[in-house]
Amino acid sequence: MVRIPGIPSASPSSRPVPAFARGAPGVRGSPLRRRLRLSLLWLGGAAVLVLSYTTLTGANGLRTYLDLRSERLRLEREVADLQRRRAEIETGLVALRDTSDTETLERIAREKYRMRRPQEKVIEIVGEDALAPAPGPVADE
Repeated sequence: MVRIPGIPSASPSSRPVPAFARGAPGVRGSPLRRRLRLSLLWLGGAAVLVLSYTTLTGANGLRTYLDLRSERLRLEREVADLQRRRAEIETGLVALRDTSDTETLERIAREKYRMRRPQEKVIEIVGEDALAPAPGPVADE
């Protein structure tokens, strides 16, 4: 910047400064200014509290996030268990399809599905636990 003698320079320090920025007497510590500053402080604090409360408890808040995360983890474990069970069933199915042993197939059909040949009768043996009398009052004879 070129300085011309006799003409004051237009430096930033020569610009007019508002009274509140200069610290003029009676403005800086005025009750109005203090009240405004205190009101803004309270308003800012209240806004922070409202935003914090909403973040923690709102529809998409922290509690909802934690609930959904635990639900997702439970469902992922359940999916893993079901996939493992499906793999076991498919392995058994492949083994049954590849089995040409009729005795094994007949044993499975009899045990699992209670199948029988037309000329056979099925006799079911009940264990002693099933034959025990039911607990309760006994009738006098």
